[in-house]
Amino acid sequence: MNAMIIDDEPAVCDSLTQMLHFYCPELQLMNPAHSVGEAIESLTRIQPDLLFLDIEMPDGTGFDLLRQLPHYNQKVVFFTAHEEYAIDAVRVQPLDYLLKPVDPRQLLDVVERARELITREKQELEAPFAPKNFKIVLRKEDAVHVLEAEQILHCRAEGNYTWFFTADGQEILVSKTMKSFEEQLLQTGFFKVHRSHILNLRAVRCFEKRDGGVVRLCNGAEIPVASRKRDSFLKALAAF
Repeated sequence: MNAMIIDDEPAVCDSLTQMLHFYCPELQLMNPAHSVGEAIESLTRIQPDLLFLDIEMPDGTGFDLLRQLPHYNQKVVFFTAHEEYAIDAVRVQPLDYLLKPVDPRQLLDVVERARELITREKQELEAPFAPKNFKIVLRKEDAVHVLEAEQILHCRAEGNYTWFFTADGQEILVSKTMKSFEEQLLQTGFFKVHRSHILNLRAVRCFEKRDGGVVRLCNGAEIPVASRKRDSFLKALAAF
């Protein structure tokens, strides 16, 4: 896993670099950037998996940087001395928001979470086609549904429940979280495009760029695509 530090203070970059070398020696650190402009120049040439991003810099903010990288797929960790940006940071869905000086325990935690997410996304991209005999069993109080992969168009999380939408128009609600089905589905030609949506790549009919990204399925359903999932989804669709 590769990472880049973006901060206008060289001493801060050096300190964080030393912490990462000590606590996360397996992490490959690229040369740091000290401004928005320098970071954009670097990020057009290299694609680190993880960004440690300061917010206030002489030529702009970390938010300005991300706005100029609309299709960035890196995991972003803001680290700043200013608490007041936390609400603004939530809008770009960072992996975490760390206050300086960085707590080593928080640093270890965020690197581990980044590793888990990146591993999961790579598994999604490499997911094989579903075998013909793949079936999923959905248990309800009054019935048990046995569905083949081709029958399932998409799933939607709703708290501790999951909706399954099928090619023949069934809408099946089961009292299990979507996470309970993720591993099985993602290994068989499905893709998680949003934290609340998993879709069958066989059912995709159109991808539209409006509203950040929307997938239209063969039954007319429209599924939102999270900005961070957009590039990996399009790659998975092309490979499929």
